[in-house]
Amino acid sequence: MKQSISSLKKDSLQGKRIFLRVDFNVPIQNGKISDNTRIKEALPTIKYLIKNEAKIIIGSHLGRPKGKKNDALTLKPIAKELEQELQHPVNFGNDSYSKNIEIVASKLNNGEVLLLENLRFYNEETDNDANLSRFLASLADIYGVKEALELLRTLPLKRLTPAYDVVGMMCAVTSLDFMVSIRYHD
Repeated sequence: MKQSISSLKKDSLQGKRIFLRVDFNVPIQNGKISDNTRIKEALPTIKYLIKNEAKIIIGSHLGRPKGKKNDALTLKPIAKELEQELQHPVNFGNDSYSKNIEIVASKLNNGEVLLLENLRFYNEETDNDANLSRFLASLADIYGVKEALELLRTLPLKRLTPAYDVVGMMCAVTSLDFMVSIRYHD
């Protein structure tokens, strides 16, 4: 069975934690975004999830920090831009791989958005480490990927999503058709 996020109705999304792996690798100079096209491309999906009362957790990368925290490559400016474009609050996780993020993600309310810090601050992200994949999979009930390249990078995460798996084709016209994997908790 193939589905996309836009084919999931409110009863399938309401109260579910959705992990979106997006590409917010945008040009930033002096803390200001000079081209927010990639952010705008994700807006229809994020708005759809907000409207359907999902709990949205967004993971992305920026630049190539080589596994080290780098203030010049933080996603903080992206969180502010996303909040402005959505006209909806966006929580920023100062981390992306910690017990604290696990707690914050578990306490999200319906319609809330959490943007994790740059995933590439961890070597585990570029190394496709199984522990990071397990951790990210544990944050959500549904996993969505915006681009095929990102899907390839996150295959370890997909392998760890138990129960049944639903993968849809990405639509070239709209970013609303994210590929998804669905995991139901017992």
